[in-house]
Amino acid sequence: MEVINPYLGKYSGSSVFLNHGKYGPYLNYNTKLYSVPKCFEKPTFNIDDAIKIIEYKKKMKNQQIENRKDFQEEDIIKKLDREPNGTSEDLDDIIKKVKSKKKVLD
Repeated sequence: MEVINPYLGKYSGSSVFLNHGKYGPYLNYNTKLYSVPKCFEKPTFNIDDAIKIIEYKKKMKNQQIENRKDFQEEDIIKKLDREPNGTSEDLDDIIKKVKSKKKVLD
């Protein structure tokens, strides 16, 4: 895919540019870089293709963040539940502690 004019158009008020880097084509949108998958590498690449990539990558990133948060909470709960001293706390209390620690960290 040859990049003649890197400007593709605007999406949500920000410009979208198509550039070619060391590892292949990528999009520059809203100060973030999005790699272009091989299936999208075609001579007629346009703003609609760019929007699909941007939306998909945003959705996947949000999904990964949610999965990571869920895993971390479950992992902490399991660790608290396995304390050698045998905590007598209710699971709801443990969850509240985890969430309060999480708010402090965020």
